[in-house]
Amino acid sequence: MSTRSGETGSFRPGGGGYTRPPQTDEFHRGPQPRDDVRRAAPEPREELPRRTPITNFRSPPWQRRRPSKTTAGVLAAIALAVVALVVAVVSLVTQPEPAPSPTAATPNPQAITDADKAMCQAIGPLMKENDDRSNAFLATGEAGSPERDAALSKFVSDTRAWVQRTQQTLDDHASPPRFTVRALQRYVDDMQMFVASVRPGPGTQYDEAAWTDSIVAYGGVLSSCQQLGVSW
Repeated sequence: MSTRSGETGSFRPGGGGYTRPPQTDEFHRGPQPRDDVRRAAPEPREELPRRTPITNFRSPPWQRRRPSKTTAGVLAAIALAVVALVVAVVSLVTQPEPAPSPTAATPNPQAITDADKAMCQAIGPLMKENDDRSNAFLATGEAGSPERDAALSKFVSDTRAWVQRTQQTLDDHASPPRFTVRALQRYVDDMQMFVASVRPGPGTQYDEAAWTDSIVAYGGVLSSCQQLGVSW
């Protein structure tokens, strides 16, 4: 069914539609290329020179490297060290055992007795001299008293002189080593230390210790000499 529209007299399909038949070319044709846009043509690529294939390839002949001077020196040092070690081991194995050291000869008991008796006879007068001087000093009074302090200076100087003379006599009879020699040496040392520390005034614990130790050493010398029949 068709209708006519007004004065135009144009034909319109029923139910709307196009005023003119559609042009199918407009729908299927794509956008036309523009004249002002052109794709850049690829530049011609420079042709690389052809390489001639290597058909006769051979590695250089192998050459033996000579050792450097440093390597030779190290090897020589190692060789010398090994030789020295071998020589040391051989000499150690073949070295004869050392001869046993001679043992000290045991002193003859009779020789000790004779030496003690000779020393006791030599020191007898010296021991009596020191006994008399010490007893006279103690008799002056108590420690710290005016009388004891007044006698101290002479007692010290006389005892020091006695120490020198007695030490010389002891050195002359010190062989062979024995108990009487050690006891007399201790007594001489104690008397020397006592006069080195004693001062005027009340006595100190150090003075008393040195005096007491000298009495103990004196007893060892006196006992040995009395057994040999020597007294003073």
